[in-house]
Amino acid sequence: MLMLEKLAAFGKSIAVPNNVRPQQKVKHIKPEQLASTQEAVAVVSAQDNVLVLRNGSVVAGVGFGSMSESLLSANELQARLMSYRDVLRNASFDFQLLIGTRPQNLNSFQAKMKRNGDRLAQMQQHIDALTLRMPSYVNEAGKFGPAAFTQHFGFAPQALRGLPGGAHDAATTLCDASLADDFKTATPESRQSAIVNLIAQCEETLTHLGHWQSLIAERADYVEMEVEALQTPVRTFFFITSYSPNAINIRKATGMMLSAGDIQRASQELNRRCDELMRGLRAMRLPHWRAAHDELLEDVRHFYHPSQTQLTHELRAERSVAMRLASVA
Repeated sequence: MLMLEKLAAFGKSIAVPNNVRPQQKVKHIKPEQLASTQEAVAVVSAQDNVLVLRNGSVVAGVGFGSMSESLLSANELQARLMSYRDVLRNASFDFQLLIGTRPQNLNSFQAKMKRNGDRLAQMQQHIDALTLRMPSYVNEAGKFGPAAFTQHFGFAPQALRGLPGGAHDAATTLCDASLADDFKTATPESRQSAIVNLIAQCEETLTHLGHWQSLIAERADYVEMEVEALQTPVRTFFFITSYSPNAINIRKATGMMLSAGDIQRASQELNRRCDELMRGLRAMRLPHWRAAHDELLEDVRHFYHPSQTQLTHELRAERSVAMRLASVA
């Protein structure tokens, strides 16, 4: 009890400030409401490969690819940079060189792998039907030929063209009209032997298809895992030009809505400008294309997306022709 008495006495000896009362409720101060990210985005609409901004201007872009300096001689590099200088001198409008960085996007690769996998699965179904229905086709069909084959098996023999193994050869053999009389006069043992040989050719193809499917799945999984682990960034390159179709009224009222006629007039002018920029890029022999509005919006979304902070790895693209454009006076 001595220890408890000391603790009680110690508690009584602690002075409590007058401005602090027991069981006093602490008033929580709400943090300042942050502005929505959407309010900082200048784009209000996107259509027909152009972006409409809050200030009433309309924006279009030309995307282009890069090429390493190591693939060019000094004269070739100088010629391409001189072509870029000509674009700067001859352009009758303002434009910007926009260089962005974003994480590697594997959507197109994964979609291609899925299409390949779906095609192999479809071929596998065709061959399964071929082996399953072959005995009834040989023993019961009154005539052979492409039409009879398609009706009986549910697909044309040309669908198996290009596959490894002998499935396509087996399907072609079963389309030979002269086989009808041969099978009619053959003994049951001969017909069964022929069916077994044709099925063996189909099973050879199935073995190859299974191997291909495994390779596709392993490749897709490996690439996705490696890219996600490395957070590999890529560069995007655009020439951006803007046009204000109603500049006088815009100066009076910022953020005014453009009419359909205004946007159409701006699109026509931007089409002309983008064509001029693409002629310059063609002279530089760089891959180029008219940037779609979805592509431009993707860069806007990524700029305001938290994933931008994940790009911590250095992207070594400074030795490309596209990166040199930014340093040309």
